[in-house]
Amino acid sequence: MNSRALTVLLVLCLSAATSAAGQTTSSGTVTTLTTSLPIPTRGSLGGISMDMMGKLYVSNFRDKVWQLEQDGTTVLLADGIYGASGNAIDSKGRLLQASFYGNLIYRISRTGEKSILADEGLDGPVGVVVGANDDLYVVTCRGGEVKHVSGEGEVSLIHQSDLLACPNGIARDAEGNLFVTNFNNNHVVQIDPDGKASILATLDVGENGNAHIAIAAGQLYVTRIKDNYVYKVSYDGSFEKLFGNGQPQDRDGALSEATVARPNGIVANRAGTMLFINTIDGTWRDFQNQSLLRVRRIDLPGN
Repeated sequence: MNSRALTVLLVLCLSAATSAAGQTTSSGTVTTLTTSLPIPTRGSLGGISMDMMGKLYVSNFRDKVWQLEQDGTTVLLADGIYGASGNAIDSKGRLLQASFYGNLIYRISRTGEKSILADEGLDGPVGVVVGANDDLYVVTCRGGEVKHVSGEGEVSLIHQSDLLACPNGIARDAEGNLFVTNFNNNHVVQIDPDGKASILATLDVGENGNAHIAIAAGQLYVTRIKDNYVYKVSYDGSFEKLFGNGQPQDRDGALSEATVARPNGIVANRAGTMLFINTIDGTWRDFQNQSLLRVRRIDLPGN
């Protein structure tokens, strides 16, 4: 074989290798969003949600909730919430924000005006998810319940049992199944549209306690605030670690190397290709000293 033929062969081989590499799936990465304003708190953090334009809404489990563009632009949306915990966005782009200490749900407009949607029968509301008709499903930590809130603010009981131990996070699939994470044990509980509950998975890792839950592309993702992991849970109950090494530190990079500090709120983008979580920069549950919230972006494998 002459040198020209050898060169052509090498080019063809390299092209084939490049094409094959282009068809391989990504292993996934984690990056930290840079905010234009600090998001202060004191040892605690609340929920995170996303609207249809990709804006994020982050609460600090104290008084405030911020609106965050993915380019880092950050504005304070609302104040005076008294324990701003879980949140969600309805079809009109309004924020539904739980007030843990106030035992109520606020409805907050896109310009920050807030009104009370529901303030009866909610004992320590945390996780919030929106239903098909802008009704809500809310978990109450102190009450140990899953509640339904109509668009008019009427509250009714969906489920209460020993399976719920400070329910903290909630997600809903297209069939109307609810998935609830317990803060006081490792159970992920599934509740069908008729209100029947069963344990889907028990994440027997680290300290007891799950935080929040989200659905992306047919998989469940659970934050583990006490032991610094994020887990993927399948509908058959199997689970695996997505990332984290158990140490409370935020390090970016490939999922196999990235770490996470006290992950709490979690939300997926509409395409199910990315997750966003909030973490804490500082000591968790140190209510005396100033700390900051971070927002981490997870590009899921295969995208």
